[in-house]
Amino acid sequence: VLVCGARRLTAIRQLGWKSVNVWVRSGISDRLGHLLAEQDDNVLHKPLTQTEAAALYRELKALMAEDAARRQAAARFSAENQPGSHGGANCAPPSPGASGKTREQAAAMVPGGASHTTLDKISYLQHIAENPAQPDDLRQQAASALERMDAGNSVDPLYRDIREQAE
Repeated sequence: VLVCGARRLTAIRQLGWKSVNVWVRSGISDRLGHLLAEQDDNVLHKPLTQTEAAALYRELKALMAEDAARRQAAARFSAENQPGSHGGANCAPPSPGASGKTREQAAAMVPGGASHTTLDKISYLQHIAENPAQPDDLRQQAASALERMDAGNSVDPLYRDIREQAE
């Protein structure tokens, strides 16, 4: 399974190369592991923009929530989750140091050190910019605010301005 390097692989194929050296990694078995490995590789080339960080944050939150729901379902008291001939536990114990809310854990996994509050503000603006139910001028202003954030402007004032207009 290709985890990182899709653009490089495409270029290699276009060049007609028959072989190439690759790094083979083991232990990347789930979607969360793939996502984190891909982001680690991407960050080596250049830092994430604010909007890329917020998109990663949303995906991490969703994956972590799905994982928590699976663990919770596996731990419920029911006939299929009782010990029997299948052996030990049906789910892994919580990860060491996995205290706190999903959004805090997800934010901590995003390179760059932005807080979950900042990432939620950026996500809100992305939602406004992409939502066809919003007025066109507001959507354009939100898109412009996101561009300015990616260029280095502070998130909070831009967020407050768009939030005020949306209310």
